[in-house]
Amino acid sequence: MIYTISEYMATAIDSIVLICFLAYTLSFKKPKQKLNIVTSIAFMLLFFSCVTIFNNITIAEGIYAAFYFLIFFMYCRISLKGKWWQQLLLVTIELAVLFLVNAVITIISASVLKSDYSSVLLMRNPVRVFLLFLSKISLIGLLFPIINGIRKQKIVLHLLQASVFIIFMILTVIIGIIIEKIILDNLIPMQYVFVIMGCISVIAVLLLFILIQFSIQNQNKLKQIVLQTRLHDNEVKMQRQFNGTNP
Repeated sequence: MIYTISEYMATAIDSIVLICFLAYTLSFKKPKQKLNIVTSIAFMLLFFSCVTIFNNITIAEGIYAAFYFLIFFMYCRISLKGKWWQQLLLVTIELAVLFLVNAVITIISASVLKSDYSSVLLMRNPVRVFLLFLSKISLIGLLFPIINGIRKQKIVLHLLQASVFIIFMILTVIIGIIIEKIILDNLIPMQYVFVIMGCISVIAVLLLFILIQFSIQNQNKLKQIVLQTRLHDNEVKMQRQFNGTNP
């Protein structure tokens, strides 16, 4: 019973962390605090319910990623600020981080314990509780620095740049889901799984780095445009003053 409760608690923590990530990053549309809290809790419960139901159907957690994606995107559209593609980008990032954290920890655990991937997911013992705790700490440790970075740096992307990044992140998650299914069917040895998931993780990190570089370049261009505009306005004012003193 205690191990079942720990699984529910882990899902509840995921719900809270993922909703908070979006809320803190994008901010609420309306200043009505009670309405924002109620809406956030409603979507937390919706995500929690979907995960609980789907986990009873299959242990392949990534298969239903599209449903989770839709839940969080709906939450963004209803409650949060930002353009639709900015919201789409952040939902993609948080779900990619969630999936990669769970998959990497499970794969490493399966190797250390010399057990099957599916056996680790189905374990009901203190080791499973520890792995759940570790995965939640890792999730928080990865998402909250991203929150701080976005809020401080104010990520600036054009639609095309964001679209390319979203597509690559979605493809990364899809590839990860396919790999997870292959692992569950025991179609490839675990040593190959390490290499593949390692490559996927590196690709995800590189994509995030490229995103940051694009944002920095866009910010510099905006600063240059603002500076040129101010210089032009000052020149116009000085010219008018000069013409006014010399009729």
